[in-house]
Amino acid sequence: MGICLNRHHKGLVWPIDSGLSQQGDIAVGYRFAPAPVTSALWVSVMNDESEILKIHDDWIGLEESGKEEGVLKFCSKDVVWLVPGLGELQGVEEVRSYLMGQPETVIVSIDTSNVAVEVSNGLAVKRARFCTTFMNGDIEAKITGTHIWTLRKNRLADQWQVTCIAWVIDAGSS
Repeated sequence: MGICLNRHHKGLVWPIDSGLSQQGDIAVGYRFAPAPVTSALWVSVMNDESEILKIHDDWIGLEESGKEEGVLKFCSKDVVWLVPGLGELQGVEEVRSYLMGQPETVIVSIDTSNVAVEVSNGLAVKRARFCTTFMNGDIEAKITGTHIWTLRKNRLADQWQVTCIAWVIDAGSS
């Protein structure tokens, strides 16, 4: 019998007795137990997480260097950006227009914390806290908040693409 994921519990479901059957969504004679992780699977997940964290770092570097439009190379053509106070932007060209229409801002630094990546079968979610320090005229200002990305692995190109981005600005940020 094969391994089946249970949508209500973390981990894998393993049969107690391979002679028992499965009825509908309820697995009869199954128990929840930690599944043995093969080294190939573990390496694959770790590689995926590393690739996504590299995209995260490269994205931050592009923003800090003033090349915000460069982040679009990491996005799928049908990407969705959920921009606070503006709403939904659909597709790379709409996002590009949004970025090009933004006022010139000098980003001093972007610090992230609590970065977490979850990967499953060619899909991933990355979330992080951020603190962006920028120049507002002659005054240094900070904005803090949380962002979340969903990503999809483009199997033909063997690379991760950001498919949706949402962020929330903390109350009281400048």
